[in-house]
Amino acid sequence: CDPDASENRTPFDLVSNMLTSMEKDGSLIPPPRTSWDSRGKVIDEMLVNAMQEAVAVFRKCIQKDPENVDHWSWYVATLLGMLCVAFGAPPSAASSAHQNVDVESEQTERRRLDCFREIRSIASIALMDFVRFSHSRDCPMFCLAVLSMLEWRRAIFLLHHPRSFSVTNDEFGTEVRRLHAYHTYHWASKVCSQTALAKVQQLGFPRDAFIDILARALERNPCERKNWVWLIDSLGSVGSLSGRKGDTSCSHRKNAMSEERSTWW
Repeated sequence: CDPDASENRTPFDLVSNMLTSMEKDGSLIPPPRTSWDSRGKVIDEMLVNAMQEAVAVFRKCIQKDPENVDHWSWYVATLLGMLCVAFGAPPSAASSAHQNVDVESEQTERRRLDCFREIRSIASIALMDFVRFSHSRDCPMFCLAVLSMLEWRRAIFLLHHPRSFSVTNDEFGTEVRRLHAYHTYHWASKVCSQTALAKVQQLGFPRDAFIDILARALERNPCERKNWVWLIDSLGSVGSLSGRKGDTSCSHRKNAMSEERSTWW
């Protein structure tokens, strides 16, 4: 994993991308009803069983070293991966699999596994334990892991909407966005990397929050030219707005962490 990469920053990205790739190319299949060539295919039930064994290993790793963010991330990411597999194929993946696999459609359509509810219950508890533990630690890597987890939309929706990840809920989405904004802000303000600053700018954080992170980045590395350009642009906007009559920007800044204009949700 590379925290500064645009993809595969954490185990959550890796597991999510792996499942997406398998579903798109039709390599993740249900148990075949008839004898046919299954080379290059993975049966969903067998994958869930294998991931369950991995979960047991990661849980023991957490017990031995609870401060290790990788142990927590792999543990929760694997559970969320099991949840997505056990739910069955999303409509887009199912149609793609029908196009790429020359078998009857009923043989390639993955249905919800009987273990889905049990996995959902275990994953919900693990996720809450992970978030609580992350909040108790002043560690930017834990913040990155949590925000990466929250960006796995399908898995997060399945925890809240077990029957359909395509159903949205305004209140639930708002709470997830606030939690995501909280961890993004604390991660960016601690690492102050170009990747973190670009992430904050992409998500449309309030201007004062962005300026605060930029100021910390300049404290750490005053020779970084791009940070100075960003800061001057931001301060220029503040100066031009402050001269206007009836400026209401201050009232908007009060909702700093709750007004993230997210592109991922």
